[in-house]
Amino acid sequence: MNDSRLDQIVQAYHSQNDGLSQDTLQQHYRLKKFMLQLLSSGKPVSAGDFAAQIQLPVEQVNLQFEFMKQTGFEFDEAGSLAGAALTLKSTPHHFQVKGNDLFAWCALDTIFLPSFIGEPAFIKSKCPITGEIIELTVSPDGIETYSPPDTVMSITIPGISCSLDITGPQSDTCSQMHFFSSRRAAETWLKDHPGVEILTIEETWEFVRQVYIGPYLDPSDKLEANNEH
Repeated sequence: MNDSRLDQIVQAYHSQNDGLSQDTLQQHYRLKKFMLQLLSSGKPVSAGDFAAQIQLPVEQVNLQFEFMKQTGFEFDEAGSLAGAALTLKSTPHHFQVKGNDLFAWCALDTIFLPSFIGEPAFIKSKCPITGEIIELTVSPDGIETYSPPDTVMSITIPGISCSLDITGPQSDTCSQMHFFSSRRAAETWLKDHPGVEILTIEETWEFVRQVYIGPYLDPSDKLEANNEH
């Protein structure tokens, strides 16, 4: 993919935040970090636990949890959060972090989650065309290793191949983002999924850096927005 096309995909995702201030983006980033760090322990997150972590009234967190339920986030029978990109429920994308065996809603999530959690992760997935096992090691600073060497990833485009209004593993966003053992395998899958693009693993990290990490950083964050990998 040429740089201009990658830039267009990045801009399509950035446009979802049009009108939001940098302070609002940073607040969103911090809240999501707290949520994911709690989930990475391998246990559901209650409204009380989350409220205590972020020092907000539990009533306010309950309202937020109710909104999340309506937009595709996963909750257990007790009303505790069980899935928010990182999930306790089985998916095709196994995500091992801090010694805990968890899962991710989609291939893209596995790439940005380590940066939010602040821990390296080992990912194991499967090509939906060839059935070949795909493995990656991802740190908060980038993708360390991956195999097979020709691995690529599909990515949806807001307003073209997906809507970001509803999330979760079954949404039109997450359900179309997979790892493939080769570009040839990905192109076979693309025939039935118009509007979806294919990124190399290196392009995927650059996309994640620009969309999921860089916009939310402030000087107190350890990860440098201009790191190249």
